[in-house]
Amino acid sequence: MKTILYFSNLCIVFLMIFVTCKGDVQALKSTTVKPTNIIVILDVSDRLEKSGQIDRDIKIVEYIVNRFKDEFVKNHLKKYMKTKPYPHRLTFAVPEQPVPVPEQSESEQPKPYRIPSGTMEKLKIRSSGEIVAMNEIKKQTDALKEDIKELYKYVQKDNPYTGADIWNWFHKDAENYLQKDFQNYIICLSDGYLKFTPEIEEKLRPGEFMEIGKFREDPDWEKNITHLLSTGKDFQDHDVTFMMMEINLHRDKTTGRTFPQDFDIIKAHWEHWLKDMGITNFTFKQQVSDEVLEDVINSFLVPHEESQPNLH
Repeated sequence: MKTILYFSNLCIVFLMIFVTCKGDVQALKSTTVKPTNIIVILDVSDRLEKSGQIDRDIKIVEYIVNRFKDEFVKNHLKKYMKTKPYPHRLTFAVPEQPVPVPEQSESEQPKPYRIPSGTMEKLKIRSSGEIVAMNEIKKQTDALKEDIKELYKYVQKDNPYTGADIWNWFHKDAENYLQKDFQNYIICLSDGYLKFTPEIEEKLRPGEFMEIGKFREDPDWEKNITHLLSTGKDFQDHDVTFMMMEINLHRDKTTGRTFPQDFDIIKAHWEHWLKDMGITNFTFKQQVSDEVLEDVINSFLVPHEESQPNLH
């Protein structure tokens, strides 16, 4: 009986030690939001000619900017009480559009249409490395919203509308926007069709654009599809989450009905291509009603927490 009692007491002691040690280990850890890098790709090609599209784009941009300000920066400032600069970044990117060269030119390659660098330089928010107050952040985000509106005014006046070269942006520019040791979010506002005007497509290689119509009536399109060419990039170690919004299916010119199979064909192109770059966390959204646009943004841009040693 004494042996049993002794053994029971010993078990209780070991249990108390285990619980205490576990609590001490937990006390050594605290959670912090992983530095976040939000990149918004704006397709400013002929999709903007559709009625109401510019207003929708601007509304989506405002939701993104507000989410960045309130969910990421504001919460950081509350937590660290002016002791640590916020690490989060927000940047807007506009892929080039190829422009046909004059017939008398010796070059056969299209030249790129770019937004002026002075305009693009304004379309970002990031920490200066100094502690800033929330009212200063609000000034920056308010200014950014106005700069985005000016961007859309500019592209309405001066735009070849030949097609946004998203393929080339990932091939040439993405690595300069993505950040290691950050949670990278890419939001791409596009109708989903990587298409160009006929005179441009004549100059491009197969796989640098999509041939959606070619596969609409093909029951074996999944086997016969011409996938996009590889960019040769690998972003597997960049922790990238991707969302394409505003996919807008083309319509039959005779009946006015959309081609429903286009969505699956579009997804198949982008998914295969993103996976080739090591981006495996992705989602694709057809146009949703205005009432839920903000919900879509908020559910996508969720801070990622990571455990950090607590040395205090």
